[in-house]
Amino acid sequence: MGTKTVADYKLESRAENNLWPVTDDHRKECVENALVDLNDENPKVRSAARDYLLAVDKANILKQVAEQRRIEAEHARKLQLLELAVKIGIVGDDGRAVGNSASVPSASRIG
Repeated sequence: MGTKTVADYKLESRAENNLWPVTDDHRKECVENALVDLNDENPKVRSAARDYLLAVDKANILKQVAEQRRIEAEHARKLQLLELAVKIGIVGDDGRAVGNSASVPSASRIG
């Protein structure tokens, strides 16, 4: 483990910066190597390992931001649909169904 070349780290950093598909196992192995190489005697290898770890961190942040935006857009769309449902009378302001609720099964009584 450890001692990847500067070229290896540059390629791995490029993959992370461009959000290329990298398997979790491969990323885990590269991060473990980089953590070891942070103590390498060659300053260029140390610098490349550090830059790679920063690229991984940046990629993780970008993925989290994208996921948060996706969730916020989904919530905004659901809110729009709820507002529309209230406006056209499918749902009341209290969240209960009103108007024509043929799609809602009614409770039946036996007896």
